[in-house]
Amino acid sequence: MIISRQGIDVGNYPVVGITGGVGCGKSEVGRLLTERGVRVVDADEVVHELLRTEAEIRRQLVSRFGTSIENVDGGLNRALLARQVFADVGARRFVEALIHPRVLEHLRQWVREQRTRGPGAVLVPLLFEVNFTEGWDAIWCVSAKPDVVRARVRARGWSDEQLEQRQAAQWPLNEKEQKASLVLLNNGSRDELAAAVRHAWDDVLKRST
Repeated sequence: MIISRQGIDVGNYPVVGITGGVGCGKSEVGRLLTERGVRVVDADEVVHELLRTEAEIRRQLVSRFGTSIENVDGGLNRALLARQVFADVGARRFVEALIHPRVLEHLRQWVREQRTRGPGAVLVPLLFEVNFTEGWDAIWCVSAKPDVVRARVRARGWSDEQLEQRQAAQWPLNEKEQKASLVLLNNGSRDELAAAVRHAWDDVLKRST
């Protein structure tokens, strides 16, 4: 099912921002778009790359959280870091201040370049939280019922407490739905979601011509 609202700015090639709640299926929407030939970038993957390659970011994280977050190969134990960050509001704000500006810089540049290359989509869980709302042709919010979300994250091995911590770090899902230009409800099968994504993307292309 799709709940449509008025679209946002239109450029040469359209680029859509995709947000949503924890466990609602943003990554699956990204995979479905990729299957349709849309180039997709995931903000979480940008974060992972920064953690892997930026020595100064790693240095500041180790200084704050201790050497226990380092792996023997010199990389970071992201799972351990995440547990500490989402259990402590002060720690989360420290990490956000350290990483978010770099991620946004990368994504804004990607969007500018993509408009000259072809249609694209950006998966940004905290799109509204960091005020990354300008310059999209549409903003989609991927949503799902609480019991569906809980089942999905339990399948990942998360506890209810971990889910609640992640949700507390984001806007309430209903607020994201209200601000999005379109809501994709993902409570059913992958085929149902694929049909909704196909319809939504065709609408974006139609509006951009």
